[in-house]
Amino acid sequence: MMLSGLIGIFIGDTALFACLNRMGPRQAGLLFSCHAVFSAILGYFLFSESMTSMELIGSAVVFSGVLTAIFFGRRGQSQNQL
Repeated sequence: MMLSGLIGIFIGDTALFACLNRMGPRQAGLLFSCHAVFSAILGYFLFSESMTSMELIGSAVVFSGVLTAIFFGRRGQSQNQL
């Protein structure tokens, strides 16, 4: 248990926060929005789970909305103010 806590919390979280610091908020948001997609893909391949067509369409709409918000959001908001 102590080894798992050391690796998972101390080393893993330290690396995660260092990565997020280098990526910036937009790319970090994109990475976290991909969590559900990766979980669904791993569930399909590892556990033979399946999604109905409505669930698949709904998840695609939500994921595309997150992508759109991240890619086309406001950039340099302080530069545009007068």
